[in-house]
Amino acid sequence: MAENEGPGSDTWFSAVEPAHVAGSAEAVRWDEAADLVVVGYGGAGVAAAVEAAGRGLRVLAVDRYHGGGATAM
Repeated sequence: MAENEGPGSDTWFSAVEPAHVAGSAEAVRWDEAADLVVVGYGGAGVAAAVEAAGRGLRVLAVDRYHGGGATAM
């Protein structure tokens, strides 16, 4: 990581789109592209997504519920 890419720089965090809540899989148009798809957005899913995004990958995170998985327990 370059010195100007750390905390406080404009590029430190990537843009995160708001969650899309759908009633069913059929109600969603599945046309997104990503380098990595993270299925399950608990502690491990978040860690994987953050690490991948930090390495420059475009990440799509999908969770069945509202996130948190076993971490929320």
